[in-house]
This record gives sequence, structure tokens and C-alpha cells, in this order.
Amino acid sequence: MIYVIAWLFPPLALLLVGKPFQAMLNGVLWIVGVVLSMGVIGLFIVIPCIIWACAGVAVARGDKKHQQMLDTIAATRR
Repeated sequence: MIYVIAWLFPPLALLLVGKPFQAMLNGVLWIVGVVLSMGVIGLFIVIPCIIWACAGVAVARGDKKHQQMLDTIAATRR
């Protein structure tokens, strides 16, 4: 579901995974791209914002899984 949000509204996806500064920068670029989307130039701005949001979500999910594994390993050593 978060990837659907990343496609439709990339800054919100970054904000939901806990990356507020990236969300702000992505939001500014995304708004500029949407305003300019009448031409091809807007797509060259919007598409990287979508890719950036999908990559940010993937990294956040990977970090969460990694932290869960570390917590499990720490719990078993006690």
C-alpha cells in the first residue's frame, strides 16, 4: 500500500516512513513538476520524485527488518 502512495503522492510516502527532510525536498520538486507537467519537462521532474520515494520506502523497510534481526539476535544472547 505504501508503494501506491509513493506513486500517487511521493512526499507523503517519505513522510510516512519517517523521512521528513527528504519529504520536504521531494514535495517541493514534486509540486514544481506537477505545475510544469503540461510539457515534457514536468515528467523529467515528477518521475525521479516517484523513484526517489519508492527507493526511500524500500530503504526504510530494509532498515526496519535489519533492526528486527538485530533485536532478535540480542534477545537470544541473553
